[in-house]
Amino acid sequence: MAIDVRSMILVVDDEEALASVIAGVLEDEGHTVQVVHDGASALTRMREDPRPCLAFLDLMMPGITGWDVRRAMLADPTLSAIPVAIVSAFVVGEVAELQPAAVVQKPFSLDRIVEIAQSHCGPPPL
Repeated sequence: MAIDVRSMILVVDDEEALASVIAGVLEDEGHTVQVVHDGASALTRMREDPRPCLAFLDLMMPGITGWDVRRAMLADPTLSAIPVAIVSAFVVGEVAELQPAAVVQKPFSLDRIVEIAQSHCGPPPL
């Protein structure tokens, strides 16, 4: 089965339980979701086709942090167009330099995750 590019969403979080919750709610809505648990894997996956229509990105990860991932994305014209929703306990003003499409402050509502996904990827295919 081919991945529908409009609805493939990448979830990047080193907390497996949290990543699974986000992925699960998006899959329940009909989106195709891929999960990675570190920054290096996130950058690798974003460079592959199909590119995600949206990435939910945790900032605090060991090794290559979410801060590093987003800065690398902004420096790369092929990745800078991928919208990123920052998932973090940081406040909005602290992450402004990362130019996020959205900020999801922990703790968050699953309805907010769905709303962001639909706003950037459209409704999932039938």
